[in-house]
Amino acid sequence: MREKKVRYPRGSGIAVEEREGRISPFLVKWKLPDGKRAAKTFLTKGEALAYANERSRAFLNNGYAGLSFTPKEIQDWRAFRTIVGEEANLSDISRLWLEHNKYGNAELGTMIAQYLVHYEKSKPDAVEGLRHLRPVLVWLENFFGPKTQCASINYGDAQRLFDNFPARVTKTHTKQNYQKKVKGFFQYLAEREIIPKNKFSIVRMPTFAKSELAAGEILTVEQTKNLLWKTAEATEVEGYREIVGRLAVEAFTGMRSVTAGRLDNQAIDLKRKILDVNEIWDKKGRFYRLNEASTEKNLWSWLTFSCPHKWKARGEYEWKDLKRQAFTRMGFVENNPPHNCLRHTFATMHVSLHGDVGKTATSINHYGSLSTLKSNYLEKAVETTVAQTYFAIEPPVPLDAAAKSSE
Repeated sequence: MREKKVRYPRGSGIAVEEREGRISPFLVKWKLPDGKRAAKTFLTKGEALAYANERSRAFLNNGYAGLSFTPKEIQDWRAFRTIVGEEANLSDISRLWLEHNKYGNAELGTMIAQYLVHYEKSKPDAVEGLRHLRPVLVWLENFFGPKTQCASINYGDAQRLFDNFPARVTKTHTKQNYQKKVKGFFQYLAEREIIPKNKFSIVRMPTFAKSELAAGEILTVEQTKNLLWKTAEATEVEGYREIVGRLAVEAFTGMRSVTAGRLDNQAIDLKRKILDVNEIWDKKGRFYRLNEASTEKNLWSWLTFSCPHKWKARGEYEWKDLKRQAFTRMGFVENNPPHNCLRHTFATMHVSLHGDVGKTATSINHYGSLSTLKSNYLEKAVETTVAQTYFAIEPPVPLDAAAKSSE
């Protein structure tokens, strides 16, 4: 005789399933007040049915609250309801109380210390990253106080924090970095259910003023040539060929500065003219390949000059320092160096030369909106002849002399 199917209250989401091949094959499922599902496994069918019946009674007596709390907690809530008024909805009050208990204890100072330990363990270049992260978290802790409960910080507090950057933080790019690091910390708390939601994720980023955008974000042909030639002629600087090679990679492929700094001697095959970027090096964690067909020809002249077989991977901040020194040698002192200016210069020149935003997006490994590229670079497009001159910049030393000196 076929076994009669057990039915549970509509809306409770209670169900009993048997899954073969499991140590505890019987699964009881039910709904929680927030719409999510919970489940528990049992060794025998009798235990599973008994538990499901218990959940069913709790749901019939107390609604969704009965599926979230123990019988003792339900009794406590009944007593609480007599105080706040019988018209109060038990499910709504219990949901708020659950969040209060769940998120109400973690203090900001304690969680910052925990986050720093987590960051150091999870980041291979944590020593450099921590040097920039710590001042941000010190500012955050001093602003709210170490004893402040993390869950009590709301959207208004987040906005107030970003309206009061430290006095030394004046540039928009630095403010954006501060905001990203604070968002990262609160996202860490949200993912571990220390807080119910990352309120900092919806605060708008500071935007660049027109005067800041005009302060050298895009280099001229002469500035780019001066930067590369001055570096190529700085024979007294250790690794000057490697430095100029990385600068050329940024200038003539549009590669992100962080990624260009991480390339090592395995990245470039001069014989086949292939440049491979693996997932570890790429800032966005993607693999992509550049070859002779997808790049401008002068890139390979600079890479031959730079002896890439001698390169070693550079940390993000080590490469920033080397790059800053190169910009200083060519006389660039304002906003030194402009953030990702070589990438932006390449994109502007590439769009101007080819007139194809999609092709430029592919070249610079851009996975965002094409409208962003159009608004940023089509409006700043230069004459085609200027772009041609840009991609004709060659090393100052003849290639045969460069090859001999590298042997």
